[in-house]
Amino acid sequence: MTTKTGATLTESVLATARGLTAAAALLAMLGLFHWLGAWPRLETWALQWTMMTRHTGVGLLVTTGALALVLWPGPGNARRASLSAALGLTVCAFGAWGVVGWLTHVPAWAAVWTPTGAWSVLPLGPLACALGGLAVWALDRRPGATVPPSDVLALLLGAVGAAPVTGYVVDLAAQPRLVETLGIAPSAGLGWTLCAAALLLARPGRGLAAILVATGPGGGVARRLLPIVAAVPMSLTASHLALDWAGLGGTMLGRTAQVLALMGLAFLLVLWTSYPLEASERALRDSEARLRGLVEAMPDALFVLDATGWITDANPAASTLLGLRREALLGQPLARWVTTDPAPTAPGLFDALAQAGSPDTPSTAHRPDGTSRPVELTLAPIEASGGRLEVAICRDVSERQRTAEALARRTGELAQARALERL
Repeated sequence: MTTKTGATLTESVLATARGLTAAAALLAMLGLFHWLGAWPRLETWALQWTMMTRHTGVGLLVTTGALALVLWPGPGNARRASLSAALGLTVCAFGAWGVVGWLTHVPAWAAVWTPTGAWSVLPLGPLACALGGLAVWALDRRPGATVPPSDVLALLLGAVGAAPVTGYVVDLAAQPRLVETLGIAPSAGLGWTLCAAALLLARPGRGLAAILVATGPGGGVARRLLPIVAAVPMSLTASHLALDWAGLGGTMLGRTAQVLALMGLAFLLVLWTSYPLEASERALRDSEARLRGLVEAMPDALFVLDATGWITDANPAASTLLGLRREALLGQPLARWVTTDPAPTAPGLFDALAQAGSPDTPSTAHRPDGTSRPVELTLAPIEASGGRLEVAICRDVSERQRTAEALARRTGELAQARALERL
């Protein structure tokens, strides 16, 4: 099973952010075209998804343009970032002006900020402009924070944009009352929601989007579950529109069909999410089994030590070398059974070997029966999530020493024989 690298995941997330930005800009342009009278006024559900005031549409279009400056690669990155921040502050001031107009009951406010021209209970249109522009300006502010300010603002923007979309999905007939209550049309809400998602994904290496480019299991789960968050409301919206178009909206047959469709979608999403996780788990188990087989088949003794030098695991060759069962070795210091010569002055075994400066340190393995064997000891540190571990490998060199001693005796005997021949 292949896994994507961090660089590939980063490019995928950035491509998604660019696509969301383009979709939000398209919605803004559709709303502005309708406001300009580019096509006749439609008394159907299509009107509800193209209805947008010029102020909200312009704010959304400028915000997506400012975001595009930093998402699409090009020359002059510093100048582009400065221009993007300036446009973001402009949109923020534009939206704040609308919020202040709503708070102070400026008479002309409703005519320019609400699609129906009626005074609304909440000023979500200008509030979305203020939050979106401020999020673009704060995009590269405090990048080292766990949750950067731009992410917080983007989440608030997403909540504001999702409000009219959710209300529209729940009750199609409440669309006029919804616009008069919230002061924003579903098309504008969807555009700002897409813009908020693009803001969250604009900097994959930090903040909430960092988990999406993680190569571990957490990143895999996030990448699998995130599309579900978008698929469920989109499916609800599509089913509502389809049933309303077919004249079945609000009927028992329509509700039954919608429930069955959602159950089928949920079943497919569960399979789509769980199957790769199970495949990853199976691949991990197979990898662990292969690694365990290789360790157990090693002819050299292998010990896994914690940071203090105590044995946490050992292979069968280690039991054979020391004449102890694996269970008897666990929880004991390796220095009790393996010593270096000369005795180290450093407090820890790993520090002693580092002090010796040799990867194959001549050492002695002591057995419980009082016998000992010469070994070569090599230690290597391993950084794990629970702290540093050390792997110690002991190679029995007693046979090599016996062979070397026998060869030395034989060489000496040959030298004596030659000396006698000369006499």
